[in-house]
Amino acid sequence: MNHEGLLEFHLHCSLKIGVDDIGRLTIMIIMWAFLLYEITGFLENRNDSLNDRKDLLCERNDFLNDREDLLCERNNFLNGREDLLCERNDSLDGREDLLCERNNFLNDREDLLCDRNDSLDGREDLLCERNNFLNDREDLLCERNNFLNDRKDLFCDRNDFLDDRKR
Repeated sequence: MNHEGLLEFHLHCSLKIGVDDIGRLTIMIIMWAFLLYEITGFLENRNDSLNDRKDLLCERNDFLNDREDLLCERNNFLNGREDLLCERNDSLDGREDLLCERNNFLNDREDLLCDRNDSLDGREDLLCERNNFLNDREDLLCERNNFLNDRKDLFCDRNDFLDDRKR
């Protein structure tokens, strides 16, 4: 029997309450008890459902908090990586300065060797040494050029990384 049927039965019994029938009154009390039992069950089910929903929302909140923590860790990692790239860039700038100083030193040395060669006309050994020195210098300049090209590629990669990060 559903809730509407119980209500109709109750109304029916209420109209005939004048009759002294204990059985009818007992049935009415049982029906009301059953109705209260059904309502209590419905409310308990609803309460369980709300508690389950609350648990799901708590789990979602925990998930979102964990996600936020991971994003913070990733951001810290990226900031640390950017700092390392800045340090590496500074190091490469310092190395470039040293290479310029070395290049100036080698240019000065080359000038001295030219003066020496002029003063020592006819000495073939010195000319061979100078030739070897210039070949070595050319190799160093090629290595320097390759280094600077690699450095340029690193700066391009860094700029692309920073552009991607800004997006």
